[in-house]
Amino acid sequence: MAAIINSRSAETAESTETTSFANSKPTLLHKISGHVARINDIVLLSKDDGIWTASDDRSVRLYLKRDNDQFWPSIHHFMPVAPTCLFYSEETYRLLVGLINGQVYEFSVADDFNSMSEKRKWTMHAGPISGLGYAISAELIFSCSRDKSVIWHCADTSVKLGAYHCDNSCTALVIDLPFVFIGDHAGNVIVLRMSGNNANLVSKLSAHTAPISSLSWDRVKEVLYSGCHDNLVIMWDIGGGRGEAYELNGHTSKVTRLCAAPGAYRLFSADDLGKLMCWDMKAKRF
Repeated sequence: MAAIINSRSAETAESTETTSFANSKPTLLHKISGHVARINDIVLLSKDDGIWTASDDRSVRLYLKRDNDQFWPSIHHFMPVAPTCLFYSEETYRLLVGLINGQVYEFSVADDFNSMSEKRKWTMHAGPISGLGYAISAELIFSCSRDKSVIWHCADTSVKLGAYHCDNSCTALVIDLPFVFIGDHAGNVIVLRMSGNNANLVSKLSAHTAPISSLSWDRVKEVLYSGCHDNLVIMWDIGGGRGEAYELNGHTSKVTRLCAAPGAYRLFSADDLGKLMCWDMKAKRF
């Protein structure tokens, strides 16, 4: 898949976005305090007013909004070493926690959100876990790591079913079967297609010039977003079949996190300086 990158200048692109949101500003609703170390990952619940966090202080916490409109910890669990990433399935109340030592823990969360119990753990990788995913329909658990590998296990039996080895350290993971998207340290996005328990390389998307920090997938439009340490966000038109990609310019430091809101036609991105941007994905960019 060849990538065609739009050649508009950063000033032009930023001007378009600024005009689009001239009268729209985000409003701070809540601020959660209490962590004493860096937060490595968060998961925002869509069906309840809750937030999962993973921190360098070895804690995994679930904050729920109480009657006083404040968020307080409902679950506070310490892992053996620092957790690096999380995946939570709201359909199955299953929480996956990836650790810096390459282990993955699975917890079953009580339906009242007051407790969670350990179900099992795997030593999946030889390096820090950088991405997790769970395909409910196929009962597959995916993980990727700085050890350059992507591994998938049977969610029912815990048996390892396959692996794919990349040329560079894996830094981000998004799955929407049959596709698996992996960001790497060299700035590539690897696109795999699952066929049974086997993964086949579909394409390597190369446009970034630094490590990929975050991926976000819009399954409705079949568009993939990648955020990178080169300060860029790139929108990849996966479903269009034309191999086009568009740069979203506006950040002046490393992009650290992306989150797509397909229903609202919005993309949110955050950077290393604490800047939060909201992109209008209805805007015409070509």
